[in-house]
Amino acid sequence: SKLLDLYDTVQISGRAVASKTDYPDTIVVDLVGNREEDSKKIATDLGISVGSLPEGEKKPDKSDFLIIVGKNSLPVTPSATPSAAPSQQ
Repeated sequence: SKLLDLYDTVQISGRAVASKTDYPDTIVVDLVGNREEDSKKIATDLGISVGSLPEGEKKPDKSDFLIIVGKNSLPVTPSATPSAAPSQQ
């Protein structure tokens, strides 16, 4: 992952599905409340925004930061489009 490539001391404490699945943008949240500069650096390095913990989301235990992946960071799945097969004559 890009996060692990950028930071050799990062530990991912878990992965979970957010309570809401329609967040438009990916954000990093400073969960401890005193790591503003670090959260800005993470946001800049990953090309995301700094945000606050959205209402309804649970604060993970023993974590300094939370990254919520929004629709702008999800992989795009190409839709199936019919294609004409060459005729065999």
